[in-house]
Amino acid sequence: LARHDGTIGQLRERLRTVWDQPPPVEGTTLDADRAFRHLIEGDIDDAVSDAYRVIDSGFTRFEMDQDRPGALAMMAEVAFEAGDVEMGQAVYPELRALNGIVPSPMKGFFGSTWRHLGLLSRLVGEPERAREEFGRALEANGGFGPSIWTGLTQADYADLLTDLLTEVGDPDDAEHARELYRTAAEIAERQGAAVLVERCRVALAGDVGAVARVELPDGLTRREAEIIRLIARGMTNNEIAAELVLSVRTVERHVTNAYGKIGARGRADATAYVLKAGLEAGT
Repeated sequence: LARHDGTIGQLRERLRTVWDQPPPVEGTTLDADRAFRHLIEGDIDDAVSDAYRVIDSGFTRFEMDQDRPGALAMMAEVAFEAGDVEMGQAVYPELRALNGIVPSPMKGFFGSTWRHLGLLSRLVGEPERAREEFGRALEANGGFGPSIWTGLTQADYADLLTDLLTEVGDPDDAEHARELYRTAAEIAERQGAAVLVERCRVALAGDVGAVARVELPDGLTRREAEIIRLIARGMTNNEIAAELVLSVRTVERHVTNAYGKIGARGRADATAYVLKAGLEAGT
Protein backbone atom coordinates (compact mmCIF):
# COMPACT_ATOMS: atom_id res chain seq x y z
CA LEU A 1 0.00 0.00 0.00
CA ALA A 2 2.88 2.34 0.78
CA ARG A 3 4.07 1.82 -2.78
CA HIS A 4 0.83 3.36 -4.05
CA ASP A 5 0.43 6.20 -1.57
CA GLY A 6 3.99 7.39 -2.09
CA THR A 7 5.33 6.60 1.40
CA ILE A 8 7.48 3.57 0.59
CA GLY A 9 10.61 5.54 1.44
CA GLN A 10 9.47 5.86 5.05
CA LEU A 11 9.15 2.07 5.34
CA ARG A 12 12.31 1.12 3.47
CA GLU A 13 14.65 0.84 6.45
CA ARG A 14 12.15 -1.13 8.51
CA LEU A 15 11.48 -3.52 5.66
CA ARG A 16 15.17 -3.89 4.83
CA THR A 17 15.71 -5.70 8.14
CA VAL A 18 13.54 -8.53 6.81
CA TRP A 19 14.30 -8.28 3.11
CA ASP A 20 18.09 -8.31 3.47
CA GLN A 21 18.10 -11.72 5.16
CA PRO A 22 19.54 -14.32 2.76
CA PRO A 23 16.99 -17.01 1.84
CA PRO A 24 17.78 -20.30 3.61
CA VAL A 25 17.03 -22.13 0.36
CA GLU A 26 16.98 -20.55 -3.08
CA GLY A 27 13.67 -20.62 -4.91
CA THR A 28 11.49 -20.00 -1.87
CA THR A 29 8.94 -17.27 -1.27
CA LEU A 30 11.68 -15.11 0.25
CA ASP A 31 13.23 -14.82 -3.21
CA ALA A 32 9.86 -13.58 -4.52
CA ASP A 33 9.68 -11.12 -1.60
CA ARG A 34 13.17 -9.85 -2.43
CA ALA A 35 12.28 -9.55 -6.11
CA PHE A 36 9.29 -7.38 -5.23
CA ARG A 37 11.42 -5.29 -2.86
CA HIS A 38 13.89 -4.58 -5.67
CA LEU A 39 11.02 -3.77 -8.02
CA ILE A 40 9.50 -1.09 -5.79
CA GLU A 41 12.96 0.38 -5.20
CA GLY A 42 13.53 0.61 -8.96
CA ASP A 43 16.22 -2.08 -9.13
CA ILE A 44 14.74 -3.98 -12.06
CA ASP A 45 17.81 -6.11 -12.83
CA ASP A 46 18.05 -7.40 -9.25
CA ALA A 47 14.29 -8.00 -9.19
CA VAL A 48 14.52 -10.13 -12.32
CA SER A 49 17.48 -12.13 -10.92
CA ASP A 50 15.60 -12.93 -7.71
CA ALA A 51 12.46 -13.92 -9.59
CA TYR A 52 14.37 -16.28 -11.88
CA ARG A 53 15.70 -18.13 -8.84
CA VAL A 54 12.12 -19.12 -8.09
CA ILE A 55 11.50 -20.09 -11.72
CA ASP A 56 14.73 -22.10 -11.89
CA SER A 57 13.60 -24.07 -8.85
CA GLY A 58 10.56 -25.20 -10.84
CA PHE A 59 8.31 -23.46 -8.30
CA THR A 60 8.54 -26.67 -6.28
CA ARG A 61 9.89 -25.25 -3.05
CA PHE A 62 6.69 -23.40 -2.20
CA GLU A 63 4.19 -25.63 -4.00
CA MET A 64 2.15 -26.19 -0.83
CA ASP A 65 3.14 -22.91 0.80
CA GLN A 66 0.24 -20.74 1.93
CA ASP A 67 2.23 -17.77 0.60
CA ARG A 68 2.28 -19.18 -2.96
CA PRO A 69 -0.49 -16.88 -4.33
CA GLY A 70 1.24 -13.79 -3.00
CA ALA A 71 4.64 -14.90 -4.26
CA LEU A 72 3.27 -15.52 -7.75
CA ALA A 73 1.44 -12.18 -7.71
CA MET A 74 4.68 -10.39 -6.86
CA MET A 75 6.53 -12.24 -9.62
CA ALA A 76 3.81 -11.29 -12.10
CA GLU A 77 4.34 -7.62 -11.28
CA VAL A 78 8.11 -8.00 -11.67
CA ALA A 79 7.68 -9.67 -15.07
CA PHE A 80 5.29 -6.97 -16.27
CA GLU A 81 7.35 -4.01 -15.08
CA ALA A 82 10.55 -5.54 -16.48
CA GLY A 83 8.85 -6.34 -19.79
CA ASP A 84 10.22 -9.88 -19.45
CA VAL A 85 8.05 -12.02 -21.73
CA GLU A 86 9.91 -15.23 -20.90
CA MET A 87 9.27 -14.73 -17.21
CA GLY A 88 5.64 -13.89 -17.90
CA GLN A 89 5.19 -17.11 -19.85
CA ALA A 90 6.71 -19.10 -16.97
CA VAL A 91 4.62 -17.49 -14.22
CA TYR A 92 1.29 -17.43 -16.08
CA PRO A 93 0.35 -21.15 -15.90
CA GLU A 94 1.36 -21.31 -12.22
CA LEU A 95 -0.86 -18.35 -11.42
CA ARG A 96 -3.66 -19.46 -13.74
CA ALA A 97 -3.88 -22.75 -11.84
CA LEU A 98 -5.24 -20.74 -8.89
CA ASN A 99 -8.24 -19.82 -11.07
CA GLY A 100 -8.26 -16.29 -9.71
CA ILE A 101 -9.09 -17.51 -6.21
CA VAL A 102 -6.81 -16.23 -3.47
CA PRO A 103 -6.97 -17.29 0.20
CA SER A 104 -8.73 -14.58 2.16
CA PRO A 105 -5.65 -13.14 3.92
CA MET A 106 -3.90 -12.65 0.58
CA LYS A 107 -6.72 -10.52 -0.84
CA GLY A 108 -5.85 -7.73 1.55
CA PHE A 109 -2.29 -7.62 0.20
CA PHE A 110 -2.72 -8.28 -3.52
CA GLY A 111 -6.39 -8.36 -4.47
CA SER A 112 -7.61 -10.99 -6.90
CA THR A 113 -4.96 -12.75 -8.96
CA TRP A 114 -7.15 -12.20 -12.03
CA ARG A 115 -5.59 -8.73 -12.18
CA HIS A 116 -2.09 -10.21 -12.26
CA LEU A 117 -3.15 -12.67 -14.95
CA GLY A 118 -4.39 -9.71 -16.98
CA LEU A 119 -1.02 -8.02 -16.64
CA LEU A 120 0.77 -11.17 -17.81
CA SER A 121 -1.59 -11.67 -20.76
CA ARG A 122 -0.99 -8.09 -21.83
CA LEU A 123 2.77 -8.65 -21.50
CA VAL A 124 2.84 -11.76 -23.69
CA GLY A 125 0.63 -10.25 -26.39
CA GLU A 126 -2.79 -11.71 -25.56
CA PRO A 127 -4.92 -8.54 -25.29
CA GLU A 128 -8.32 -10.21 -25.64
CA ARG A 129 -7.47 -12.67 -22.89
CA ALA A 130 -6.28 -9.71 -20.79
CA ARG A 131 -9.66 -7.99 -21.34
CA GLU A 132 -11.48 -10.99 -19.91
CA GLU A 133 -9.11 -11.31 -16.96
CA PHE A 134 -9.27 -7.64 -16.01
CA GLY A 135 -13.06 -7.89 -16.20
CA ARG A 136 -13.04 -10.86 -13.85
CA ALA A 137 -10.64 -9.03 -11.55
CA LEU A 138 -13.04 -6.10 -11.32
CA GLU A 139 -15.82 -8.49 -10.32
CA ALA A 140 -13.65 -10.21 -7.71
CA ASN A 141 -12.14 -7.03 -6.29
CA GLY A 142 -15.56 -5.40 -6.23
CA GLY A 143 -16.25 -7.46 -3.14
CA PHE A 144 -13.98 -5.08 -1.25
CA GLY A 145 -16.00 -2.04 -2.27
CA PRO A 146 -13.99 0.94 -3.61
CA SER A 147 -10.61 -0.51 -2.60
CA ILE A 148 -7.12 0.23 -3.88
CA TRP A 149 -7.26 -3.08 -5.75
CA THR A 150 -10.36 -2.01 -7.64
CA GLY A 151 -8.68 1.26 -8.56
CA LEU A 152 -5.50 -0.44 -9.71
CA THR A 153 -7.45 -2.95 -11.80
CA GLN A 154 -9.40 -0.13 -13.44
CA ALA A 155 -6.20 1.75 -14.28
CA ASP A 156 -4.53 -1.40 -15.63
CA TYR A 157 -7.58 -2.19 -17.76
CA ALA A 158 -7.64 1.39 -19.03
CA ASP A 159 -3.94 1.13 -19.98
CA LEU A 160 -4.74 -2.00 -22.00
CA LEU A 161 -7.61 -0.29 -23.82
CA THR A 162 -5.49 2.77 -24.52
CA ASP A 163 -2.78 0.61 -26.08
CA LEU A 164 -5.37 -1.20 -28.19
CA LEU A 165 -6.57 2.13 -29.58
CA THR A 166 -3.37 2.37 -31.64
CA GLU A 167 -4.41 -0.83 -33.45
CA VAL A 168 -8.20 -0.75 -33.52
CA GLY A 169 -9.28 2.81 -32.79
CA ASP A 170 -12.63 1.80 -31.29
CA PRO A 171 -14.41 4.91 -29.88
CA ASP A 172 -16.17 2.71 -27.33
CA ASP A 173 -12.80 1.58 -25.99
CA ALA A 174 -11.67 5.21 -25.75
CA GLU A 175 -14.71 6.20 -23.69
CA HIS A 176 -14.44 3.08 -21.55
CA ALA A 177 -10.76 3.84 -20.83
CA ARG A 178 -11.55 7.43 -19.85
CA GLU A 179 -14.29 6.28 -17.48
CA LEU A 180 -12.00 3.66 -15.93
CA TYR A 181 -9.26 6.25 -15.35
CA ARG A 182 -11.76 8.71 -13.83
CA THR A 183 -13.22 6.13 -11.47
CA ALA A 184 -9.79 4.81 -10.52
CA ALA A 185 -8.65 8.35 -9.70
CA GLU A 186 -11.72 8.91 -7.48
CA ILE A 187 -11.05 5.67 -5.58
CA ALA A 188 -7.37 6.50 -5.27
CA GLU A 189 -8.22 9.93 -3.84
CA ARG A 190 -10.38 8.33 -1.16
CA GLN A 191 -7.72 5.73 -0.40
CA GLY A 192 -4.91 8.28 -0.25
CA ALA A 193 -3.07 6.52 -3.10
CA ALA A 194 -1.24 9.55 -4.45
CA VAL A 195 0.82 7.61 -6.99
CA LEU A 196 -2.28 6.09 -8.59
CA VAL A 197 -4.02 9.48 -8.63
CA GLU A 198 -1.09 10.96 -10.53
CA ARG A 199 -0.94 8.02 -12.93
CA CYS A 200 -4.60 8.52 -13.87
CA ARG A 201 -4.22 12.30 -14.08
CA VAL A 202 -1.34 11.98 -16.53
CA ALA A 203 -3.27 9.46 -18.64
CA LEU A 204 -6.37 11.65 -18.84
CA ALA A 205 -4.30 14.75 -19.58
CA GLY A 206 -2.86 12.84 -22.53
CA ASP A 207 -6.29 12.86 -24.26
CA VAL A 208 -7.16 9.18 -24.16
CA GLY A 209 -8.58 8.27 -27.53
CA ALA A 210 -6.50 10.70 -29.58
CA VAL A 211 -4.03 7.88 -30.19
CA ALA A 212 -6.75 6.09 -32.09
CA ARG A 213 -6.36 8.67 -34.84
CA VAL A 214 -2.56 8.46 -35.06
CA GLU A 215 -0.54 5.70 -36.68
CA LEU A 216 2.87 5.67 -35.00
CA PRO A 217 5.91 5.07 -37.25
CA ASP A 218 8.45 2.24 -37.11
CA GLY A 219 6.42 0.10 -34.72
CA LEU A 220 6.78 2.53 -31.82
CA THR A 221 4.38 2.01 -28.95
CA ARG A 222 2.47 4.97 -27.53
CA ARG A 223 4.75 5.01 -24.47
CA GLU A 224 7.97 4.83 -26.53
CA ALA A 225 6.82 7.71 -28.73
CA GLU A 226 5.89 9.73 -25.67
CA ILE A 227 9.30 9.17 -24.11
CA ILE A 228 11.40 10.06 -27.17
CA ARG A 229 9.23 13.17 -27.59
CA LEU A 230 10.23 14.20 -24.05
CA ILE A 231 13.87 13.40 -24.85
CA ALA A 232 13.59 15.78 -27.80
CA ARG A 233 12.43 18.44 -25.37
CA GLY A 234 15.70 18.04 -23.47
CA MET A 235 14.41 16.06 -20.49
CA THR A 236 16.69 13.59 -18.70
CA ASN A 237 15.59 10.03 -17.91
CA ASN A 238 15.08 11.03 -14.28
CA GLU A 239 12.88 13.94 -15.31
CA ILE A 240 10.89 11.75 -17.68
CA ALA A 241 10.36 9.16 -14.93
CA ALA A 242 9.01 11.86 -12.61
CA GLU A 243 6.77 13.32 -15.34
CA LEU A 244 5.23 9.97 -16.32
CA VAL A 245 5.24 8.43 -12.82
CA LEU A 246 7.52 5.56 -13.88
CA SER A 247 10.72 4.12 -12.44
CA VAL A 248 13.97 5.29 -14.06
CA ARG A 249 14.72 1.69 -15.03
CA THR A 250 11.38 1.44 -16.85
CA VAL A 251 12.14 4.65 -18.75
CA GLU A 252 15.60 3.32 -19.65
CA ARG A 253 14.04 0.12 -20.99
CA HIS A 254 11.59 2.09 -23.16
CA VAL A 255 14.44 4.29 -24.43
CA THR A 256 16.49 1.24 -25.41
CA ASN A 257 13.52 -0.32 -27.22
CA ALA A 258 12.68 2.93 -29.02
CA TYR A 259 16.27 3.55 -30.11
CA GLY A 260 16.43 0.06 -31.57
CA LYS A 261 13.27 0.66 -33.60
CA ILE A 262 14.27 4.07 -34.96
CA GLY A 263 17.99 3.35 -35.37
CA ALA A 264 19.08 6.06 -32.94
CA ARG A 265 22.52 5.96 -31.34
CA GLY A 266 21.81 8.66 -28.80
CA ARG A 267 19.68 11.61 -27.78
CA ALA A 268 20.68 13.75 -30.76
CA ASP A 269 19.51 11.06 -33.20
CA ALA A 270 16.27 10.65 -31.25
CA THR A 271 15.63 14.40 -31.34
CA ALA A 272 16.23 14.53 -35.09
CA TYR A 273 13.87 11.58 -35.56
CA VAL A 274 11.10 13.23 -33.55
CA LEU A 275 11.33 16.39 -35.63
CA LYS A 276 11.47 14.52 -38.94
CA ALA A 277 8.57 12.20 -38.04
CA GLY A 278 6.45 15.04 -36.74
CA LEU A 279 5.98 13.41 -33.34
CA GLU A 280 6.42 16.72 -31.54
CA ALA A 281 3.00 17.71 -32.83
CA GLY A 282 1.46 15.09 -30.54
CA THR A 283 1.42 11.31 -30.16
